[in-house]
Amino acid sequence: MNQAQRRIHEAAMALFAKHGVTSVTISELAEEAGVARGTIYNNIESLDNLFRDICSALAAEMNNTVVELNDGIENPVERLARGIKMYLKRTHEEPVWGRFIVTFALSQKTMRDMWSGPPIIDVLAGMEQDKYGFSNEKLPIAMAMIAGTTCCAMLLVLEGMKTWREAAKDSVEMVLRGLGVKEKEIRKVAEVEV
Repeated sequence: MNQAQRRIHEAAMALFAKHGVTSVTISELAEEAGVARGTIYNNIESLDNLFRDICSALAAEMNNTVVELNDGIENPVERLARGIKMYLKRTHEEPVWGRFIVTFALSQKTMRDMWSGPPIIDVLAGMEQDKYGFSNEKLPIAMAMIAGTTCCAMLLVLEGMKTWREAAKDSVEMVLRGLGVKEKEIRKVAEVEV
């Protein structure tokens, strides 16, 4: 993306998270991005397409970030924990990004792809290694628990109710307990830094 497109995407994330997808206008987007309306028209097809493009790009980018973060880590429980922590750290570092994810990660299909990448791969790998205490038929609810806990912890960070480190440690501990991970392993991976 060129500089104008990056500014448009960042402004759109903030506006979509604040006002919803259907309430944002080209004029508001141009003002928020600090560009002329013509620049908006020259760089996007429509606001709906822009929203879908942002969702797809964020989901793919976050999946790639988590994969890179966990390169060389063999333990799927540790990989899952590190992924959750990365979401919370990034929410602290980039609140607009975090607000967008919290607003749309559970309701938009394209955003839900974030949970079908590394998180489910790590859960399936952990199931194969008997690291989790639940059966295959409970996999959808296990993934919902991971996504819901992560998003709610992100909201706690955004609202200043927890630091990202506190939210990361607490949410990782609760998720891993819910998945049936042994207490000794929970304590070990809850302390891992990202």
